Amino acid sequence: MPCWNPPRRLLKYVILPALCVLMLCGGCSGEEAPSDDVVVDSLHADLLIDLHLADARAEVTGESAESLRSEALAAHGLDSLELSALLEQYSDHPETAVALFERAADQLSTERRGQ
Repeated sequence: MPCWNPPRRLLKYVILPALCVLMLCGGCSGEEAPSDDVVVDSLHADLLIDLHLADARAEVTGESAESLRSEALAAHGLDSLELSALLEQYSDHPETAVALFERAADQLSTERRGQ
């Protein structure tokens, strides 16, 4: 079975920062919520992909990353506070968060191969 090898930018701008947030926030809560509260949602995976693509576009074109990320969030009907709340929900369930990021990475890999 081949080893999963994510693109460097995906690791740099999406997976590593999100895992850092998850680790920092994960230790903040003393209460354990039921594991079925947070479900890996394809819409959340699409959101992560759009945020990743916004960061990549900003890096390539020099456009404002903050502006592009705000546009991506608005396209999903969210703002930065709602994104923070969503990431906080996932931080309480690291296994679910990892599954979400793997789903986003798989979608990006599939799209890349399709080109």
